[in-house]
Amino acid sequence: MRLREFIEHLDGKDGLDLEFTVSGRRISGSYHITEIKSARIESVDCGGTRNRWTEVVFQLLEPGQDDPSRRMTVGRARKIYDDASRIQAFDRDAEVVFEYEPEGAPTALLRVGSVAAGQERAVVSLESNGTQCKPATRSAAGSATASACCGPSVAEARAESSGCCR
Repeated sequence: MRLREFIEHLDGKDGLDLEFTVSGRRISGSYHITEIKSARIESVDCGGTRNRWTEVVFQLLEPGQDDPSRRMTVGRARKIYDDASRIQAFDRDAEVVFEYEPEGAPTALLRVGSVAAGQERAVVSLESNGTQCKPATRSAAGSATASACCGPSVAEARAESSGCCR
């Protein structure tokens, strides 16, 4: 989801609690947005294709103990974003990513799966984008520019003993 779309989903909902879920598990409502980053990614995939994109990364820190008096609301999160954007310009067409470290697990970069608003809360479901072989993904999608160095499936690409996906 692009930053512009994410913000549009939350517009006019300032009084709602802003909750996040990961794999159906709710992140504590008194999480802290510790940082907002603008990341320009430049890479070359295993098919030799150059890739460039920008991400806006919101870092979420879950407190040791939930404090209902510190619940994050849409309005509070929007103020944090607005304050940060006065200091650092963020590309509103960039992909939104959330960096989150569940207790006892490694830090994960998560994408927005969905945003749903009810009467009391807006719930953002986060999901893993997973690791992917971009050429195989492009080939499976029928992209005219696909360089299917790894064949039609990621499983086959990982089993490949020669070529670009060793």
